Amino acid sequence: TAPDSKISDKSYVYNVGITPGIYYEIAPRILLTADVGGLGYGYTNSGGGNWSSDVYLNLLDSFTFGLDFILGKKKPD
Repeated sequence: TAPDSKISDKSYVYNVGITPGIYYEIAPRILLTADVGGLGYGYTNSGGGNWSSDVYLNLLDSFTFGLDFILGKKKPD
């Protein structure tokens, strides 16, 4: 390209997903959690009419186990 020419390229990627899971309150404001798999959608547009769209179902590819801490003031009963 010539030194004074300008090339511009934009691409867009969007992803959204849902991960099902369970939780158990082991103490006030502390949760034991387990998440597995998920369902998601992804869209990519790299310009010039090049785009792709994917829906994915993930049953056993991922498993998460952990603790969640609930922050903030406790509401009165």
